[in-house]
Amino acid sequence: MFGFFKKNKGPFNATISPLGKTISVKGGSSENLLKVALENGINWPYNCRVGSCGSCKCKLVSGQIKPLNDFSYVLTGEELDQGYILACQTMLRSDIEVEVPLEANGVELAKSRRIEGRISRVEKLTHDILDVGIELEAALTDYLPGQYADVTIPG
Repeated sequence: MFGFFKKNKGPFNATISPLGKTISVKGGSSENLLKVALENGINWPYNCRVGSCGSCKCKLVSGQIKPLNDFSYVLTGEELDQGYILACQTMLRSDIEVEVPLEANGVELAKSRRIEGRISRVEKLTHDILDVGIELEAALTDYLPGQYADVTIPG
């Protein structure tokens, strides 16, 4: 009884064009589209992950989303009218399809991967900023200037 009041909280499928790859995204605020795409090895362009740079923009072809923040601060009115969204600020409300450019200025972005390393030096720059040097086990040969790396320290 009253089942029509229930909201479907996922998980939902996101189909990524032109790859044709589909990923599963949990409902609720725990996962955004960009986070899940990166975890699934999709070379999605991004920089800030907080909705201020616009690098992760993609076109919503079908489905319903819930923006975590207002896209109009970053996207133009024309982009909004054309259905563009920010993947880092997008929760899914249904299965969706999005189109995302997987190249940056004609250059294929580096593939997501895990590289082990060790901290080689630490220098205190201010009371709350450290300069940390990391020696990696493999070179970042396909890294492009401006790309980010996520660093995880065990324990």
